Amino acid sequence: MRKGSTLMRTSGKTSKRAGLIAAAVLFMAAIAPGGIAAAATTIPRANLQSAADGPVMDRGLKSLVTEYRTRPAVRYTGDSWAPFAKALNSAAGVAADTSATPPEVAAAKTALMTAAGNLVAADEGTFQTITNDTFWNDTSGNPIYSQGGGVFKFGDTYYWYGVHYTGAELYRADPTRKYDGDVSFVSIPVYSSRDLVHWTFENNVATRSTSLGGGATLGQAGWVGRLGVSYNENTGKYVLVVQAYLPSKGGDGVLFLQGDSPTGAFGYGYFQTQIVNSPTTGTGDQTVFTDDDGKDYLIFSNREGRSRAFVGRLRESDSLRVEPAAQIGYNAAGREGNAMFKLDGTYYHAASDL
Repeated sequence: MRKGSTLMRTSGKTSKRAGLIAAAVLFMAAIAPGGIAAAATTIPRANLQSAADGPVMDRGLKSLVTEYRTRPAVRYTGDSWAPFAKALNSAAGVAADTSATPPEVAAAKTALMTAAGNLVAADEGTFQTITNDTFWNDTSGNPIYSQGGGVFKFGDTYYWYGVHYTGAELYRADPTRKYDGDVSFVSIPVYSSRDLVHWTFENNVATRSTSLGGGATLGQAGWVGRLGVSYNENTGKYVLVVQAYLPSKGGDGVLFLQGDSPTGAFGYGYFQTQIVNSPTTGTGDQTVFTDDDGKDYLIFSNREGRSRAFVGRLRESDSLRVEPAAQIGYNAAGREGNAMFKLDGTYYHAASDL
């Protein structure tokens, strides 16, 4: 990492799903039975799942409403505050409605985050310095352990997801040594920030005890890393897309975990071993890119050799699958650290040497 610093303004204009360039900079500088019978009536599993998801989604929307109620109107322009206040009141009504359906909850959540992302600060703020090539601490003074992830913006807040390995603690204690083999998985932490300078630890959204179904847990994984997060407007879920090696599910693949809030516990969604058009199972390095229209894509290289770069869209209905991918690059020597951003209508794919 090159020594130096970057100036970051602590307030200013924001837009829906903005912050992709900032995410790329940080990324490169530095995731039953078919039915139940009762009284001779069979209840479809889909209906049961919808009923089970309802209370969880309500809690996620309620927490979002509670958080956004802390925003003071005086800090934002009137033109941006009016639609935000309307979306906030509407979301509060849906959250309080015990008969609200999962699609209604998801729509309210999406509308609120979109309005929050469009808030415009009333003043330009001041610049603060981001210093590179140093160990970072969170706002409580504790070390930030977040490797191989990225920064993703939901609403008006940036969320930094990554992996905490045992080797990170050893390296911080003594950075003069190499710890290449100390990649035992500890957790996937998430930190939040409104200015990209100050980061607050929120939660470990996945840990060694996270269930993968069938008695398996994430602690049994041979590898967990290179992750990204998308928000699915249809389900109202945040989906963590993780490179993983899971012996219990066939080896290398892409693990999908999902949660109802960006900082809550994420549960098992799916494990995809093969992406159509990739020559290998699993992926090399990967990340998630969200386009201006809200569509989400996995940017990755093939696992063995990593010579080919691909883009594959996440399934629109729930973001729990990678659809057939298109190859966008080739380098015989291989590439890793894949990232993508969009600037002035042009897409840029960036990667590093092996």
